[in-house]
Amino acid sequence: VGLLPCLALLAANALVGVGRLVGRLGRWPRAVVCTLGLLGALAPTWAITWAWARLYSLENVRTLAGEWIRERVPAGARLGMTRWPWQFEMPPIDPRRYRLVVLAKRPGESPWDIVRLRRLRPDYFVTSSLEFGKIPKDGSGDARRRFWHYVLASGAMYRVVAKFEVPHPLFGTDLSGFPEDMRYVNPTILVLELIDRRA
Repeated sequence: VGLLPCLALLAANALVGVGRLVGRLGRWPRAVVCTLGLLGALAPTWAITWAWARLYSLENVRTLAGEWIRERVPAGARLGMTRWPWQFEMPPIDPRRYRLVVLAKRPGESPWDIVRLRRLRPDYFVTSSLEFGKIPKDGSGDARRRFWHYVLASGAMYRVVAKFEVPHPLFGTDLSGFPEDMRYVNPTILVLELIDRRA
């Protein structure tokens, strides 16, 4: 933070220097340089604002996932999740229609308990990219990473039956890589089904 005032002073000094150089040009070259400079400064901001505004105009990915669950998952099914559903991370789920199996029900319980998940065996498991981030390629690392590899990538217990996402690229840049407080608007929602319900 202490560096910001220095950077602001350097930027102001650069603007003054460019202003002096442009002032030496004729009227038309000066207008062209000023217009290009203004466009260069405002175009990225405008493009990102337009991309986010476009995203807000589409149907919310959580709503799409919630409707799919209501239409295709039978009433009374057991829906697993790591924590109680939170409106920014998960689709709307009716607890009167489904039996919610929450891994971290009480304080101190781990939301990434593979042994407990195997014991409880919910029929479906619902999660979002705000919980799992990027899908781990291997099962090494901390408990969180091992859990998500087991659930999402190993194929040992669940398979993905529905994936809800709204691609959000801007000039080839995937905006889903932005910080979490900017990604919560557009998470990827996964609905997984228990592979063998008889076991």
